[in-house]
Amino acid sequence: MITVSRKESNAAVQIHLNREGIESTADATGFLWEENNKIYLVTNVHCLTGWNFDTNTPIGGFVPDHVAINWSLIFSDDEITGGSMSGRRAANASLFDKNGAPEWLVHPEYFERVDVAIIELSDDSLSTFLAHHSALRLATDPINKLDWFDFEPAVGDEAFVLGFPLSLNRGHGFPLWKRATIATEPSFNISDLPLTLFDTATRRGMSGSPVFLRRSGLTYPRGVTPPQNSIGGDAVLGEVNCFYGIYSGRIIDVDLNEEDNEFQAQLGRVWKASVIQEILAGGAKGIQGGEIR
Repeated sequence: MITVSRKESNAAVQIHLNREGIESTADATGFLWEENNKIYLVTNVHCLTGWNFDTNTPIGGFVPDHVAINWSLIFSDDEITGGSMSGRRAANASLFDKNGAPEWLVHPEYFERVDVAIIELSDDSLSTFLAHHSALRLATDPINKLDWFDFEPAVGDEAFVLGFPLSLNRGHGFPLWKRATIATEPSFNISDLPLTLFDTATRRGMSGSPVFLRRSGLTYPRGVTPPQNSIGGDAVLGEVNCFYGIYSGRIIDVDLNEEDNEFQAQLGRVWKASVIQEILAGGAKGIQGGEIR
C-alpha cells in the first residue's frame, strides 16, 4: 500500500469556484475543521465572493454560487493497512440557501476585514456523496484533529503553506508544500487585525491554504518557561509542527500588473488560527461583493 509521507498532506483540499452556466477555471485552497461533530470548510472570503473587500472591487468575471471540493476517499478498510485510498472525487457545496442568502460565516467583530470564511458541510450531503462513490469515509483530515504541538511562535520560524499554486494538481491531488518564514513579530497584530506576514513565494490558487510552523531540536509547549541549567519534562526533542493559520494572498503593489507583482516583496498574509474559533462561536453571516454592512 502506498501511503503519504506527511499526514499534513491529507489536510488541504483544492476547491473549484463555479457558477451555474459559466465555465470557470478559478481555483483556490481550503481545509476542513471539525467542531461538535460537524464538518466545516475553511477558506478565504475573497474566494467565495469573487470580491476584494479591501479595495471594494471584483476579482474575476463572475460571482461563484457553489464550490466543488476535491476529496480524497477511503474505499476499503482492514486492520492491517487501516484503509486504501483510490484517487479523488469532487463534490459540490452550495454557497447560498434556497432564499439566495450566503451560507458562509465571517468574523463577528471584523467581518470581511478578516479574510476568512467558514461554511458548514451538511451530514446528509457528505453521506450521499460517500454512498454514491461506494466509499467508506473521507481520507481528508480535519486540520484540528491532526497531532500538533502548540509552541510559542517567533519571527524567523520555518513554516509551510500547503496549497495548489497556479491550480497545479499533479501530485495525485495532494497539495504542494511551499516553504515560508515568519516575517513579522507574531505577538503583534497588523493594522489592529489578527494578521501576520510571512516571507514566501506563494502564487495564485493558494488562497485559503493552511499554514503550519516546524521546529527541530528542543521545544517547549506554549506558556512553559524553560528551566535554567536543566531540561524540563514538558520539552520535546526532535521535530514538532504547530498549526498557525490561514493564508490569504500576497501584499501587492496596486500600481503594478500581476506579472510584475510576482517578484515584489513576496510577503504573504496569514490570519491567526484563533479567528476560526471566534467565527464558529459567533460568526456573522457573509455578504456578497459590493454590499455594505
